[in-house]
Amino acid sequence: MDRIWSGIPSETRLAEQHGVARLTARRATQELRERGLVVTVRGKGSFVVMEPPTADQ
Repeated sequence: MDRIWSGIPSETRLAEQHGVARLTARRATQELRERGLVVTVRGKGSFVVMEPPTADQ
């Protein structure tokens, strides 16, 4: 089954929305990328993976 992507706000926007520093939003986004929950496409933005990887993938 293909993965379906849902866009998330920019790091700057996330920081503003949650009242944190941009670096904090950046680190959180990076951690989500490392866990395979978010992908970032250069020039397009960051997207939530709707079918996150399972332990056997």
